[in-house]
Amino acid sequence: MFQQFEKILKPGFLGLSTLFLVLIILRIRGLILRRNPRVPFWKGPGNVLVRAAAPIRTLSLFAAGFGLLYFVFIIAIQTAVLRETVKTLFILSFGLWVLIEAVMSLFISEKLSGQSVFRRSLYFLTVLLCLAVAVVLFPKILQSCPFPPESECVIIDFPVRGEWLAGHAGATTLTNAHFKNRYAIDCLKIGPDGRFYRGNEKEVTDFYSYEEPVYAPADGRVTERVDGNPSDRMGKRDTDNPGGNYVILDIGKGKYFYVGHLMKDRILVREGQVVTSGALLGYIGNSGNTFFPHLHIHIQNKPTADPEGRITYPFRFRKIRRKRWLFWREVNNAALIRNDRVRSLDPDFPTLTGPYLGQDPPGRIPEVFLTGLLNTVTTGAFCNVFTPEMDQMYFTYYQRAENAVSGIAWIRRVDGVWTRPEILGFSSGDFDDNDMCLLPDGNTMIFRSRRPLPAGRRPENTFLWYVTRGEGGWSAARPLLCGGEPVRTGYPSASGSNTLYFSHRQKGRLGVYRSKRVNGEYQTPEYVITLFSQDYIHGDLFVAPDESYLIVSGRDPEGKIGSKILDLNILFKRSDGSWGCPVNMGPDINTRAAGENCPAVSPDGRYFFFHRYDRQKKRGNMYWVDAGIIKTLKAMNTV
Repeated sequence: MFQQFEKILKPGFLGLSTLFLVLIILRIRGLILRRNPRVPFWKGPGNVLVRAAAPIRTLSLFAAGFGLLYFVFIIAIQTAVLRETVKTLFILSFGLWVLIEAVMSLFISEKLSGQSVFRRSLYFLTVLLCLAVAVVLFPKILQSCPFPPESECVIIDFPVRGEWLAGHAGATTLTNAHFKNRYAIDCLKIGPDGRFYRGNEKEVTDFYSYEEPVYAPADGRVTERVDGNPSDRMGKRDTDNPGGNYVILDIGKGKYFYVGHLMKDRILVREGQVVTSGALLGYIGNSGNTFFPHLHIHIQNKPTADPEGRITYPFRFRKIRRKRWLFWREVNNAALIRNDRVRSLDPDFPTLTGPYLGQDPPGRIPEVFLTGLLNTVTTGAFCNVFTPEMDQMYFTYYQRAENAVSGIAWIRRVDGVWTRPEILGFSSGDFDDNDMCLLPDGNTMIFRSRRPLPAGRRPENTFLWYVTRGEGGWSAARPLLCGGEPVRTGYPSASGSNTLYFSHRQKGRLGVYRSKRVNGEYQTPEYVITLFSQDYIHGDLFVAPDESYLIVSGRDPEGKIGSKILDLNILFKRSDGSWGCPVNMGPDINTRAAGENCPAVSPDGRYFFFHRYDRQKKRGNMYWVDAGIIKTLKAMNTV
């Protein structure tokens, strides 16, 4: 559907833009050559009627021109498929043409009184035509623009992340097709290519909105949830269950937030649960009475989805970036209308620019990295890795709840500004995804997960899984095979040659293993080394891109080797290819009161990252330190 509209409208609007540019050039050329001298209308030839028609034509041209642009790009939903460049070109070319013609209308040709009846009739006809278009279209602006004032609206946060387009929004049916749920809003996710979809629109996964996380827009309590309706079918609208899978939140003062069309079995809250603003509720699907995956939200007066007696209320978004015509603006307590483009802004998340999320670089003493900022997406964060371009950072999040879960989230730099953390679509927290690494190209992520495997393996076992990134984002997760078999393993890390290192036990032998990639497939794991003894519990690790050193976390339950809680150790490779003895990374890194894990070095080699968790305080933070500490340790422990 969107693809067909785009194929028709794009060449049409490009053609019209070209036509208006040609008309502008011809008009300017005529003025320069002065082929048709003009004088101000109050000094012009002809009777009073002729002179009066000039300002009427000017005013009606402005009203008709703006009314036409408003109708085409706000009231007409079909033009939402136009790329921003096409839309901008048309608005500028048409707007400039209207401006020139309107100004020119204030000046009457000196030859007008001497022209034929037909030419003079044509002049008055253009005046009447402009006036008619203005009378028809301009009032629609006045009808559809007004929105209830802030004092009459519920103020909430924008419940999704990234860039979206408001398909149906506003206070009137001119821009909002929700006849029963007045003020409701439907939104579509805009992908990196400026479209709502990828591929051919035949599958729900072709739409960028599908599997996008939805967050609570306010503090509240879950009063009702449904998550058993099919959500992955195209072309099969469920009119019996129009909202499909949904969540309703009591947000206070007799107001209830409703979000519908969610994915089946992917709603993460339960009835009666109290949530805070920003808590993950579920994921967008294609359930209910809908043509394609999109976000539907409204505010109502009831704690249930029963339509009997339902009243819906106007609402605004506390802080967003909005693009209505040509430019982005930051707007507080913003109302939306059809075809508005929206980017979420978190009032609790600062504007971060520059490398390393704008943080001041540390020295040789570790400092907390992003104090508390990543916790805005959940309640804690650890294990961070950057892409080679240093414009995206992935990390493991965890939620302290009755059943603690973890997953993978990311934060990225868009137009020089780092976005608020977002949970990746494939990692909802259902399977404890964690401890990830990126292959050198940045387009393959390998991580641990408790996702169920075939052949009767227990889902509580942790195996390696992977996802790949294409034009449409990350793929579905698939088990990583090493030598044709899934590997139950610890924290993975990849070298510059794509060799994978991880903690592992094979045939009763615990230690560090590696798996080389040959012709795109990982081979049977090879034993590398055991730290200290078989009793020493091996944990997270990091391998240098050139495999010149390994950093491994571990602990000795008896406390004979280092701490009973996690310490970070480093091993350097000898010239003969063997590994030196493990070296504790020292008291600046390892502390007695806390455990250290999740080692990583930034792709540029400048900083060493790790996680420190204080079990007594039950609180952890990511730290970073100048990676020169590694060279110092190597110099002190040459072999």
